[in-house]
Amino acid sequence: WLFPERTAFDDYNYSFNFVTLERITSWKEWIESMTEHYITFNGRVFTNGFAAFFLSWELESVFKILNSLFYLLFIGLGCKMMNEREKCQWFHLAEMFLLVWFFTPVPGETMLWTSGALNYLWPTVFILSAFILFRRIMKQSFHWGWTPLLATYFFFAGAQHECFSLPIWGASIIYYLWKRPTVTTPAIIMWMAFSVGTFFVTFAPGTLHRGEGAILSGDSILSFMLYRLYAFAMLFLELKIKATILLVFALLGLRIRHKKIFYRFCQKYTFLLLVILCGIGFISAITYLDTRGVMGIELASILLLYVLIKETWNPEWWERNRIIRI
Repeated sequence: WLFPERTAFDDYNYSFNFVTLERITSWKEWIESMTEHYITFNGRVFTNGFAAFFLSWELESVFKILNSLFYLLFIGLGCKMMNEREKCQWFHLAEMFLLVWFFTPVPGETMLWTSGALNYLWPTVFILSAFILFRRIMKQSFHWGWTPLLATYFFFAGAQHECFSLPIWGASIIYYLWKRPTVTTPAIIMWMAFSVGTFFVTFAPGTLHRGEGAILSGDSILSFMLYRLYAFAMLFLELKIKATILLVFALLGLRIRHKKIFYRFCQKYTFLLLVILCGIGFISAITYLDTRGVMGIELASILLLYVLIKETWNPEWWERNRIIRI
């Protein structure tokens, strides 16, 4: 609550009309500004539309209250997603809180800064809730009357941020081709809606224009490849993905000491592991060197670290797997 209300240029920029460069004072001007934003700047018209709304009408106090609730939802939905068969206890919430506290990339920019929170924290909540809904649609009976509303929400979740949506979309394609799971018709509809949202934000004219310099960087094929290798290496050398690095070492330790459990873990959480790999590949391919861009990668790693810690400190887990804890 004490964090400054407007801390960067974007927090002023979004309160002005991108067409007339004057202060937004009406809904008509807000729509006009976001349309121009989609065409010339980037495709995140929902996240930045929220920013324009809160900042144009000077509703920073309302934003702070909602942002606090979204942070709590982030913790709760993360626990809910990874505790599919059991109720979340207070120590589960405490563990998730500590992991988020220590491993969220640049929290001042992704959770406190107005424009940053709306581009990173809020999309995280929308996408986590979409994951949970998708899982329920896959496993439970579905009322077709909810289709238009749910499809709209999945489109909305997919259209939040390309650094979240595109790795998830890519991971879903690989997962299906690899595992060949049985997918219900309602689930296919929701996946298609999410896909449309993903393409809506990723291939927006503004997004392509903004990323053209990074995507086409390099005077030759060699420099093109070297720049992407550099972007990939910087993720690790600059410790931008601390949770992912810790997860790699934890899984290596599990692979060395308990091979069967390692394979069982990887089999159960294949999708999240694919999201991490696709996220690293996407960030490296577009040479996105800003630390905020790894939020989706770190979120998936935080969720997997949460499971590893929760399970390995559970006496029933050791007994179930017949392992003597040292």
